[in-house]
Amino acid sequence: MCLTSLASRVHLVMGYNVIATAPAQLEPWMASSASWFIGTLLISLWFIVQAGSNSEGRSYDLHYRVWPLCTLWIACGPTAIIQLLRTASPDTSVFFTECIWFSLWTGISFASLNHQMLSDWLATRLRHAERTSLPIFLTCLTSACAAIYFFFQTRYYFDSFLLGYNDFGHFAIRVINSSRGNGLLRESPVLPTFWDHFNPGLLLLVPIWRIWPSENLFFALQAISLTSSSLIVFAIARRLGHSHWASMAWSIAWLAQPTLGQINIAYTYGWHPISLAIPGLLLAIWLTLRGQYAWASVAACLAMSMEEGVIVIVGLCLASMAGQVYLTNRFGRADPCWEKLTSVWPWLVSSCVCAVGFVAVYQLSGLADFQTGRFARLGTTASEIILSPISKPTLFWGEVGRWESFGFLMALLIPCYLPTLCFGWKWLIPTLLPLGVLLAWDHAPAKSITFQYSSTLLPLFWCATMSGSIIRQTSLSSAIGAVTTCLTLSTFLGLLPYSSPNLLDVVGRTYGTTDARKTGSEDNRWLTEQLQQISQDGGPVLATGRLAAHLISNGDIETVGQFLERIDAYTGLPTYGTMPLQHFHWIALDTMETFQQSQQQTLALEEMAYEQGFTLHAQEHSVVILRRN
Repeated sequence: MCLTSLASRVHLVMGYNVIATAPAQLEPWMASSASWFIGTLLISLWFIVQAGSNSEGRSYDLHYRVWPLCTLWIACGPTAIIQLLRTASPDTSVFFTECIWFSLWTGISFASLNHQMLSDWLATRLRHAERTSLPIFLTCLTSACAAIYFFFQTRYYFDSFLLGYNDFGHFAIRVINSSRGNGLLRESPVLPTFWDHFNPGLLLLVPIWRIWPSENLFFALQAISLTSSSLIVFAIARRLGHSHWASMAWSIAWLAQPTLGQINIAYTYGWHPISLAIPGLLLAIWLTLRGQYAWASVAACLAMSMEEGVIVIVGLCLASMAGQVYLTNRFGRADPCWEKLTSVWPWLVSSCVCAVGFVAVYQLSGLADFQTGRFARLGTTASEIILSPISKPTLFWGEVGRWESFGFLMALLIPCYLPTLCFGWKWLIPTLLPLGVLLAWDHAPAKSITFQYSSTLLPLFWCATMSGSIIRQTSLSSAIGAVTTCLTLSTFLGLLPYSSPNLLDVVGRTYGTTDARKTGSEDNRWLTEQLQQISQDGGPVLATGRLAAHLISNGDIETVGQFLERIDAYTGLPTYGTMPLQHFHWIALDTMETFQQSQQQTLALEEMAYEQGFTLHAQEHSVVILRRN
């Protein structure tokens, strides 16, 4: 009942607020049938495991029989109390932390149950299966099913005009222009190649685009990248010393974590090349654990080529490795994972190379102004920003101490199963600086699990918790605890089939409160037909954000908001002249959409187009399509 009560609420992953949609008495019955199913499934499994363990007739300490039940009561306690208070006083507030608390203790309950009473039961029944390929097969099957779901989920958002040109179109157009010889990774003639992110690895996608010139390529790449990482998680878990079944559970937990599903849609910003860096980082870790350092370097380089932030992560990991090797040589306390490492210098030199490389990329690629501008409150230069904790303590620590920072950390770390995450602290050292940057950043998406900013930290978090469970000697129980925590928390914060809606704010910001543009609707069919005509024409096009995402195959495309911001830069360029709007053959305006431009901007551009001789081609369902004479 607690799960379904929480599932009936809207938990927003931007800002970490919660909205109660029904009175306390009705909340459990307002949840979706899928939420009821997952809740019933989890509690049924809990009792089946309890009964199965007890039927073995072994003697267990009474404390270990009672503790799993106590933790379930602890999980439900806060929500039950708040529900009683709301029944008496309807104005009583609900809290975002309820779902976090409930998920954490539900996972601990399952882990305690398994750890104390189920291990022997599993060992006797799965002994033969452990020697077969069944866990590997199930891991691959789960990964494949997740990839298919992620792909069609993205496709649904795209077909419903809920996927924006930012970020999906930004990066896709760079691949398309490179494929057509219109400029190496060029997005716009008025911008440097790497004006926002350093991602030369996109060139690897150019030959693939020539074979499969469709937006489905990017949707498939992201889905495969995010879900195939679970196979590498399985391999890393085996290397760390987990059994096949525990490794399978860790891989399922990876897929079930709320962050992964959120990254796939990315608050409707869509595909981002950093998703390709995640399997690269995991692969580099696995190869390093195997002692294959040359191949690990190749995997790390591929990951770093997708986004400049990955260079920082890799450099910090190498520096942390150097420190661990030094302490091992000095005090003789070797971590089993790194006991073969004896020299500090290769790691230290590699870390310095990454540091120099990042500085060079930051200063020379053209992204310095853009990225530094995001920290304008803390300083105008990199040095001022670095010293801001001392020079501007009120601003810096005030930002770090906001509720959004706390909510972000909870939503990011709780799925990794906190009881063992702490024991893998050596893996967490490289994450401290990047987390500090995200927390101090006055940029709301940086503190949201639905954006890509924290995605490259996930491999280290999961390696930490898997390593911690080995240290605690709770391999299988911790893995099951992580799976349960992730499945439960994804009910509220994830984007799995049974998850409660948590992107209603972005839908509202796009089309208001209507169900406009959804797949199968009349306006969706009409709009799709119109955009197909523009796409077939292939001419330069200017469009509002959601429409522009459907016109990337035209190559020469710009969005309304960005065009108006850069109109002075466009003026005077070849083919643009003194009236840059004349460069475009088509203008497609959705006057209802306000996510990536304001309604005032759309109306202003429409008026400008009429003044410069554009004629009306089609108008219906609040969409205006103009064509140049």
